[in-house]
Order: sequence, then C-alpha cells, then structure tokens
Amino acid sequence: MNVDQPTIVRHQVPPSLRGVIVGIVGYDDVAPPGGRARIQPASSLLILEISLTSPLHIRPLHAGLDADVAHRTFLAGLSTAPVQTVFFGRHTSIQIYLSPMGAYQLLGIPGTETARIVASADELVPQWAHDLADRMTDFTNWPQRFAAVDRELVRHAGIEFAADPLVTWAWNELQLSGGQVRVGELAQRSGWSVRHLGQLFKTVTGVSLKEVARLIRFEHIHAELGAWQLSDVAQRHGLSDQSHLCREVLQFSGETPLSLSTSRRPTAFTALGVQPGDFGYALRNHT
Repeated sequence: MNVDQPTIVRHQVPPSLRGVIVGIVGYDDVAPPGGRARIQPASSLLILEISLTSPLHIRPLHAGLDADVAHRTFLAGLSTAPVQTVFFGRHTSIQIYLSPMGAYQLLGIPGTETARIVASADELVPQWAHDLADRMTDFTNWPQRFAAVDRELVRHAGIEFAADPLVTWAWNELQLSGGQVRVGELAQRSGWSVRHLGQLFKTVTGVSLKEVARLIRFEHIHAELGAWQLSDVAQRHGLSDQSHLCREVLQFSGETPLSLSTSRRPTAFTALGVQPGDFGYALRNHT
C-alpha cells in the first residue's frame, strides 16, 4: 500500500439494497507519526462507518480539541459544513454511503435527529451496530467483511420506515439538476405548496430544500474546479459572479476554490468512483 494514499476497495451493493444504500467501500490507510489529518468538504450523503481498528476523530474544521468526537462505529449526518478527521496508526473501516431517505429506511431515524452531527451508531442502532463491529474483527479479507455487512443491512433495511415518495422525488430532481432547480418550481411541479413540500423534505433530511440545493450545486462545482475558469464555472452553475462562487465554496469546504482544487480533498464521489448527479439516476431507477 502506498503510504501516502489510502487503499479503497469498492463493493457492489446487493440488488435488494439499491435505492437504500448508495455505495459501500472498504478503506485502509496508515498514518505517519503524529497522525493523519484530512479536511472533508460537506457532502449530500450520510456515512455509516464501521471501524475495524483505531477510532476516527472528527471535529468541526475550525474548532478546538474540546469539540473532538471519536467513534469506532458512527453515522455522520447530512451537514452543510466541512469537518476535519484525524486518526493515528492504522485505520481500516467499511464506509456505507446513504442518501437521507436510505438512512431513514435503514435506521428508522428521521434526519431531524441526525443532521449536522456525528453520532455513535451504538447509540442510534444499539441492537446491531456494536455486534457487527465486533464481528468484523474476526474476518481477514474484504469479501468476508462485505458479505457480513450485506447480510446485516439486508436484514434491517425493511420498508417500515420508507420515506414519503414526494421527498425521494424532490431529492432526485435536485440531484439531476445539479442543485439548480428552484424550490418554487419543484413545489409547482409536485402539486403541493412550498411549505408542505419543504416540511416533508426537512423531516426526512434534517436540512431545508434550499440548503440541500446549494450543497448539491457545490458538489458539482467542486468536480469542475481546475477544469474551467472560475467565471465559467460560476456561470455554468447559475451563480451571479466569481465572488459568489468563492463564497459558496468557502462555506461548504472551508477553503478557496484554488486551494480546494489543488488539495484534491477526498469526497464521497472519489471514494465511490462516480460523478455528482449519478446518485439521482441510481435512486430514480430503484424507487
């Protein structure tokens, strides 16, 4: 393994879980002396992580050590702010990427209780999270680990907590438009008021339609940084000017566009090997 780059092993999501689980990857990395710190931009996906080794320390980007939380198994809820992650020694984990609707169906917990926080999975789903993490340490290779995770996810991903189809539809439309469809237009096309659609959406995701639209737009912008002039990127994504783009990038990543482009921060998209917008098509085809 290259000591400067993590090993990423992508696992095909079982057919019965597509539409609930966006992607599953195995992650393995070794920190240099003193630990490895990374900045993680905001993401429209939630992450359920099962650590097989040392815990991952997570804190708001500009917070002090007193804001640090460390878990072996955790859910990182939908958030519009970047965070810093730190680990020491070797960090091996399975990362399960979820849409807010998938997280609701799998865990039975609305986004209003998980958004903007990192919570121990032992507290959220104690009936299986702790046991699964312990069993993972008995396996020596990725196929065995993935098979055990698949069995557990299939067992718990019932339809009892399926999100309202209207929320899934709105989410897909935001993804497919790159976050550029207006909330009023979404409401008009849905046949419901802006207030009704917004309330349903926020109950499941924990974040407003407008915030999620901006976050998804940022993800598309991030993918294009370095390939286009900033003024062109701003125009392509419906921003008023380059200054507007810089403010958006700073809010969701904690960095300037130039810094974000050159740093090549890890994202859900780089982990899963997909492009922004692919999730909308995947969810639409399986809901």
